Amino acid sequence: MMPKIFVYDLPSTFRQAPMCEGADEEDCVFGKLINVSLGATPGNITVRDVAQFALGRIFHFLFKTYPGRVDDSQEADLLFVDAFNEGFPDNCAALDPISELSHLHRDNAYKHFLINPRVAYGPDVCPWFNSKPTSPRSCSILGSVLGSISILGSILKIRLSQK
Repeated sequence: MMPKIFVYDLPSTFRQAPMCEGADEEDCVFGKLINVSLGATPGNITVRDVAQFALGRIFHFLFKTYPGRVDDSQEADLLFVDAFNEGFPDNCAALDPISELSHLHRDNAYKHFLINPRVAYGPDVCPWFNSKPTSPRSCSILGSVLGSISILGSILKIRLSQK
């Protein structure tokens, strides 16, 4: 069964990343197509030149087009918070999405997840990004994120099979 995902629609100010819209959206999200030859192997293979910290952009794009996306947060198995930065955060207070999460409450907090395309250590993340180790559901949060990585694999398979 395909997990149901609700995607918040936060203002773009919560995403410190290039805005990818228009005709070249896939190139912006996944990187431009390039041909590569592998040593003595005849011919080229085509790959994408993905930016090092593009994971937030990729998740955001894939979840917006995910076939299991739902508009009702109460139906969702996971709620994706579309707030991320591809560089060092400029102003952590301005980037804090918590007050904007209208569907966040005590009973479903563990279903919410964020992506940080950077290393999630030290100056790469804002203090609000990390859950407290004493949180009763911190293990559930990790489980949700690990589950979402599995979902990403499924989404990629679906998208590749459609091409």
